[in-house]
Amino acid sequence: MPKFKPLYGILIVATFVAGMIWLGSRSGGTHQQVLAEPDGAVHIDVSDLGTDQVRFYRFLSTANQEVDFFLGRDATGTLHSAFDASENHYKLRRGYSFQNGWIVDNKCGSSFRLAGINAGGGGCSPIPLPFRTQGDTVLIAQDELLKGWRLFN
Repeated sequence: MPKFKPLYGILIVATFVAGMIWLGSRSGGTHQQVLAEPDGAVHIDVSDLGTDQVRFYRFLSTANQEVDFFLGRDATGTLHSAFDASENHYKLRRGYSFQNGWIVDNKCGSSFRLAGINAGGGGCSPIPLPFRTQGDTVLIAQDELLKGWRLFN
């Protein structure tokens, strides 16, 4: 039986680490990081968010708590916001993607109209995130974001 050379072990570990880094960059690379302002809210400029567009964000609290969410504008121009997680699949941390006006669950493939996200739901649908607007700025209270932290820890 041939001897196992240490070089092979190093190559196997290096390949594994490179694969994990690649997977991590794919899952987290689409989220723009946001922080709370001194007033306790996250301020996001949506003046350039067009109709049928969605942007994904990652909120980072001062206690290093990360919460993923998205903002979208449907075909009528109405803004929608939800956590990037569902009650059914949050432990898998796969979140959602956006395709042609539909929010798609990356785990099971269920699709939801962007226009219906604020209405809520359950199961595989995204969990709505309360927000308010001030001109072209969306304001999301840090407390509201932290209510969803259980989905991401």
